Amino acid sequence: SVPEHGYVLVWKRRFPAPAYGIFSADINCDGANELVVVTLLGVHVMQPNLAHVRAKLLRQLVLAAKADEEEQPEAVSIQ
Repeated sequence: SVPEHGYVLVWKRRFPAPAYGIFSADINCDGANELVVVTLLGVHVMQPNLAHVRAKLLRQLVLAAKADEEEQPEAVSIQ
């Protein structure tokens, strides 16, 4: 089970050299953070599973649309 907030180990990865730095950033401007690992031999960039990103985005869009509908005032007719 994946927590709503936070991280859970889903796979392991070995690198050919010691890691000097690990950070996440949206380096390709697609709206999802990539994991960037800097080692003695180079920079390794790992992308998230895009199917999971798509599903999360769709859930957020549905929630935003529902919230927008609730905020809109009802029309009042003047007679």
